[in-house]
Amino acid sequence: MRRFWKWLLALAAALLLALPAQAADTSNREAGYFENTRTVLLLPAAGRSGYAAAFLDREMNRIFRYPYYRLVDSSERPAGPDAMRAAAVAAGADIAVMPVAARFDQYRQFSMFGDRDPVVVTHAELVIYYWEDGMEQVKSIGTRYFDAEIEGPDTRADYILDTMWKRLKKDFPYRRIPTDRSTNLSGTVTAPASEAAAENKTSEKSPDAA
Repeated sequence: MRRFWKWLLALAAALLLALPAQAADTSNREAGYFENTRTVLLLPAAGRSGYAAAFLDREMNRIFRYPYYRLVDSSERPAGPDAMRAAAVAAGADIAVMPVAARFDQYRQFSMFGDRDPVVVTHAELVIYYWEDGMEQVKSIGTRYFDAEIEGPDTRADYILDTMWKRLKKDFPYRRIPTDRSTNLSGTVTAPASEAAAENKTSEKSPDAA
């Protein structure tokens, strides 16, 4: 009887050790996602401007959505960009993103005689830090904005932030529908169609070995 209980305890321990690996392998499917859905540690935007940070959060959430991306939680926020990689690995994420509204300041300059509309002066800077499995270091992209213009539609915060976001999107590797890799949600993941076409074109132009 004692031997039986030892065997039963050993079996239970083996099953418990196997559970985490199995859960990690099937978590996407169990959560209703797909084999090639990428897990993302999307950190809340930081910065001194709450309005600009909220804007970045909204744009990030428009990109990282079902079915191509699955958001995962982190037990704590990384102290800075350098700690993103470790936080992503700990959370089991393929991608980590930290948007930062580094600056968004606006003030009005009024005419001494009050004979014209005020001039709105804007200083702004947005930065996005990102890391992906396979990268040795965290990367970043950023854009700055400075203007002094008579108050009007072009001096609204939404207009300025949208202008800056359009600049950032050109260098940000992730899209709502991925362009940095094939979009198939199961099976073999390959390079984007544009890259594959370029490679084929290059091979066609290369001279024959003969």
